[in-house]
Amino acid sequence: MVMAKTIGRRGGLALVLGLAITTAAHATLPPAPNTAAAEHRLLCALEEAVDRVDLLPDGTGDMTLRLVTENPVEAIRAWQWLTEKGAPKRMTRIKVERPRPMITIVMDDLGLSPGLLPELWSLGQPITYALIPHLQYTFSYSRWLTDHGASFLIHLPMEPEEADLMTLPGYITEEQRTLERQGIVRAALAVLPGAIGLNNHMGSRITQNAPLMEEVLKVIPPDLVILDSRTSESSVLERVARSQGRPSASRTVFLDHEMKRETITEQLMGALKIAKETGRAVAIGHPHKETMAALRSFIRSHGHEVHFVPIERLATPPAQPAFLKNCPKNSWPAVATE
Repeated sequence: MVMAKTIGRRGGLALVLGLAITTAAHATLPPAPNTAAAEHRLLCALEEAVDRVDLLPDGTGDMTLRLVTENPVEAIRAWQWLTEKGAPKRMTRIKVERPRPMITIVMDDLGLSPGLLPELWSLGQPITYALIPHLQYTFSYSRWLTDHGASFLIHLPMEPEEADLMTLPGYITEEQRTLERQGIVRAALAVLPGAIGLNNHMGSRITQNAPLMEEVLKVIPPDLVILDSRTSESSVLERVARSQGRPSASRTVFLDHEMKRETITEQLMGALKIAKETGRAVAIGHPHKETMAALRSFIRSHGHEVHFVPIERLATPPAQPAFLKNCPKNSWPAVATE
């Protein structure tokens, strides 16, 4: 469903005020765009010109640029400048919207199965992807997501209360020595160099151990986002990360403890309520068919009430999304006057 108003067109780029949600599923992934350095500079400049820039997939190969601002006039000025400079080829449309409550959807446990990215991409929203290191499909997923400017986390296996649940490679546990735990983290960072952060897979036992969490964080670059999945109510991961001044966040709701579409929808509505009350919410789910169906329906029915954003936007302090990494400072004045 599209409710929008086109207020200008030049060189194939339309400026749109309103709401557009893509809901059609696609069987194949779009090819990687040509992400030239000049395009990166343009996006960095726009981020400084308005309150926030969001990059939204349309489910195929093109992208929608969302400019979030309380001052639409400034956004129109930015759009005019962008078209004069030459809009990035894959940016086929720009939307200008006022700020709304924000929700991050984190999709956990990716890398176990092939073929999951097309349906996730077709949601038309900036999902945050959580990839388990060292699995068969993890590397190909990470390469594709990096090429498309999408945000993904290292979904690091951590020791749960029930040890028999540890069926994957690369868990960090309390019994390991310091160098072994840190070596596992370093290996995960090495195989997923484009990751914007880390969250825990399981970990209900070890995330309660503050000294061990401090030990793990020592080998993680300070600019990476630490997302506490809160698999235990006693988890201290976010608290430890925040005490070190790292960008951090914690899970607000789990979507699919029960794999029933009705229950998942209730959890999504709970996240919406929290977002409207506090301005933000982080929902973690898994790529089950029930979750995908509930999420697609929720976006269609309630997407106009919130902005879906990558986890970097909800971190404290905020971090730059993957497509804005390494932006030069003062991009807007410097580029806009060229």
